[in-house]
Amino acid sequence: MNRRAVLLLTAALFPSVPGLTQPAKPAQPAAARPEAVPYEFKHLDNESAEAVSRLAEYLFNVMVDYTPPIHLAVIRPQRNAVPEWQPKTLDFLKRYDVPPPPEPQVHYVAYLIRASNAKSEADGEHLSPIPKQLDDAIAEMKSSLIYARYDLLTTVTSVSQGAASASDRAPFSPGNFAYSYTIEFANVTVAPDHKSVTIRPFQFVLHHLANNSVSSISSNITVREGQKLVLGKVRMSDDADVFVVLTVKAE
Repeated sequence: MNRRAVLLLTAALFPSVPGLTQPAKPAQPAAARPEAVPYEFKHLDNESAEAVSRLAEYLFNVMVDYTPPIHLAVIRPQRNAVPEWQPKTLDFLKRYDVPPPPEPQVHYVAYLIRASNAKSEADGEHLSPIPKQLDDAIAEMKSSLIYARYDLLTTVTSVSQGAASASDRAPFSPGNFAYSYTIEFANVTVAPDHKSVTIRPFQFVLHHLANNSVSSISSNITVREGQKLVLGKVRMSDDADVFVVLTVKAE
């Protein structure tokens, strides 16, 4: 029996004999846990932040634990995470976590048109000729309405920000009578391309101060940019009514 065989046999029979045991292998360090990377959402709401987090998981093979109350996402790589997962995931989240675009301003112009069958009263100093830009709207009214004359009572301009409501209230005195009016643009929705505005509802109220009577119209409407929408009618007197010609522009 050769020397090597003897040593192996002796080591097997007497494992505690010094110098005969095999050297112990050094303990392997435990695998380090993947480093967690935090990201705090600053602009997105919770629903959007959650959706973006899920998309990041799919794209970069990472785990994103999102905590809604503190808007905090904690990112960890999976075994098959893409190379450079950390900067790629952070850049992706930052790209979507941006402030929302500013709410568009909506500019309203409401022309109060008096349609009358009293020719003598139409020549009063408080009545104005119809502006040239309303020729198409007046032609439309004349094609379906029977009045002797159309005159401009007043022009009302209002502005709202995004979905905010706008209103205008003022007295005016055409002829020998005193009135006040209220115009309200409520629950405004602007189309994504800013080419139309929906108002739910548009309301116009005419208050006859002499006898405390009220006439009004209220309707849900959509107005396209450049359109002159005719709304009415509101009773003003025995021989006159008021119509509203409305234009809007969102920017």
